[in-house]
Amino acid sequence: MDQNQWTNIATNQPSSTSDTLLEESLEEYIRAAYPAIDTDIENNIPTSASTSTSTSSSTPSSSTQQAKTTPARQKPTLKKGHINRILLYNGCFNPPHQGHLAQLTHAYRHSGADLHIVGAVVLVAGDQYLKWKMGRSPSALRLSVAQRIELWNRELRARERERDGSAADRWCWVIPEDKWSATADELERLFEMDGFEVEFVRLAGGDKVGLRGVEHGVWGCGMTVTTDVSRPVEFCERVGGGGGEVRLRDLPGHTKWKRVLQQGDAVGEDNDAGVRGGAPAQTLASTSLAGYVSQVCLRGHCPPRSYTSTGVSVPSRRSPVRLWTPPTPIVPEHKREVWVCESTYFTRGTYTVRFVTSTLQERLDPNLSSTKLREIITEATAPSQGGRVLEDRLRGVALSPELLAKFITEEMGKDMKE
Repeated sequence: MDQNQWTNIATNQPSSTSDTLLEESLEEYIRAAYPAIDTDIENNIPTSASTSTSTSSSTPSSSTQQAKTTPARQKPTLKKGHINRILLYNGCFNPPHQGHLAQLTHAYRHSGADLHIVGAVVLVAGDQYLKWKMGRSPSALRLSVAQRIELWNRELRARERERDGSAADRWCWVIPEDKWSATADELERLFEMDGFEVEFVRLAGGDKVGLRGVEHGVWGCGMTVTTDVSRPVEFCERVGGGGGEVRLRDLPGHTKWKRVLQQGDAVGEDNDAGVRGGAPAQTLASTSLAGYVSQVCLRGHCPPRSYTSTGVSVPSRRSPVRLWTPPTPIVPEHKREVWVCESTYFTRGTYTVRFVTSTLQERLDPNLSSTKLREIITEATAPSQGGRVLEDRLRGVALSPELLAKFITEEMGKDMKE
């Protein structure tokens, strides 16, 4: 976005170059729709108090986890010619931990090239909601929304540093949940003004997508993405153990799972795990999700529909031909199996679930949760423990462990004075 276009956005004037603007940085729109994002990120700058206890506050919590949870370096850019999608990840995050970050980055990297995910927004629940949720445990840790946002920002900024120490492009922004509705309205206005098609996709934990039900329509999202990288999901079983073949149980009120055909997959080969779904990447780039889900490929053969919603021709079911044979196949370095199903309960819109699998090597401790982390904090802050025990116990488990230890220590100091 050049200076003239920035002025147009800032003054709410239509851009005179919307017809010729083919791509643009997502961050410019986030800044315009929610100017306070810069103030929130400035809180991430280490203070003398937080850096005096450790020199590693500008580095990720765990070098081991960094390899698993740092997305590939690619500038988040909106492009015309397809639907750009942005992940929305909401929760209390009291406190945020490595499982939260792993879930977010795994979905960002591996949800499938056909989705064109360009970035993510973490929505942190407000203090009143957290107070209500923790009502039965009045003595439990309750971090303020500002503290939880700062913990996220500190970790994200640290992981977005290049090897030479220079700042890398942001791909994720953290916003208070109660600010999102107004922010989303402004974003949608700006996207439409410049001619970009954008959809918000909800990222949910395995507890929100299961055999007992699926929370559809949260934040107006028609698609829900989940993974099993941070904890197992009850609808997924693996033959021969955690690293075996995926077997999925159908979600009640949903169609059967269909595997998304990704770049590099062998089309038409037998697949006992289920039905392959999707169309070639070139077609998906200009096809709505609803059209895409309806154009599943049964072992390489397409259903009767001959055209996508945009008029792009696809082979008929009676023509068992390979759908996609690029001259030089490019196989993604870290491709994961992706599966989709569609709700059959709703008739006023399409609601889908997309499940992104993970490898045994990248899965985290399934017992990791904010509840477990609060238990660790309680144990580490017992009078019998030394002052350094807390930070050591948090390292590799919590996001921004040094800063979290500082918050807890300060709160304990207030309680002692009272």
